[in-house]
Amino acid sequence: MTRNLILTIFVFSLGIAFSIFTYMGVTKVQTMMTRIEPAAGEAAISTTQEPQSEFVIGGAFEMTDENGNIVTDQNFSDHYKLVFFGFTKCPDVCPAGMQKMTKTMEKLGDDAAVITPVFVSIDPRRDTPDVMKEYTDMYDPRIVGLTGDEKQVQAMEEKFKVYASKIASDKGEEFAMFAHSAYIYLTDKNNHMLTVFGHDDLPEDMAAEIKAEIKKDQNAL
Repeated sequence: MTRNLILTIFVFSLGIAFSIFTYMGVTKVQTMMTRIEPAAGEAAISTTQEPQSEFVIGGAFEMTDENGNIVTDQNFSDHYKLVFFGFTKCPDVCPAGMQKMTKTMEKLGDDAAVITPVFVSIDPRRDTPDVMKEYTDMYDPRIVGLTGDEKQVQAMEEKFKVYASKIASDKGEEFAMFAHSAYIYLTDKNNHMLTVFGHDDLPEDMAAEIKAEIKKDQNAL
């Protein structure tokens, strides 16, 4: 199998397994197992169908950006994307992911011009556009913060097979945390995943792989 297929299966399987054993109920697990969310315009992939060569991760979306504008995937159709999901009150995982994206953009050099780094909130109630902008600008002004209503956020999580579960706090709603997956996705200009980076991937290695993907795309034209 290709590396992308292996990584895709790993992301999807890990999300299901972690959800089964920790937070998710039977009904939601059954829904996830019987239907994989397709990208825009593509047929749904069911576990009862014949095996497919690739799982589809990514696709069309509509969100609100950090400037309060309604945006869709078409607003970024001329760029590759680095996509990371998290929340601004995250104490450790999200800062580490944001720093990794920032350093990767630095390592990309001139190729960074065709990359849009995106931070998607899984906590839209607290992560308003103003909060998102202040947060992303702390790391790199090129990072675009996306938020929205709960349905929009959930739809985007499903398209990217992101695991996210709210953890209530006895101190009140403002202290709630989230358990969530922390992968950084590289998508093509059609917002479909090319590869995914995990905890052990270093910025210099990520930049090298991104450059290779860009070159492969250019050679295919």
